[in-house]
Amino acid sequence: MFVLNRAEKVDIFGADDIIRYGQKIKIECNPYIYRKKLFVASTPQSSQCYSPESRKQEASVHSIDHYVGTWIVETLDPNMRFEREGEPVKANEACLFRHA
Repeated sequence: MFVLNRAEKVDIFGADDIIRYGQKIKIECNPYIYRKKLFVASTPQSSQCYSPESRKQEASVHSIDHYVGTWIVETLDPNMRFEREGEPVKANEACLFRHA
């Protein structure tokens, strides 16, 4: 359903196609769903923009590629985040996407 792409072509981790912990990424929806590219994004919580269920920050899809669609890949264990930074994310491994 989603494609993970690097937010920057070259960053502190190099220029390869491997997604690593601590890296900024863009989450793009499957290109066959809609005629335009759609990116998962989140806007800051305000009195006009919030999730109706949780009353917190809302995530949605946008057709324009803005910085609000930038995410950081992290491990689920907060005690291991600094140790695992820079390691490749394995397929089917649970991870956390934190809004940048």
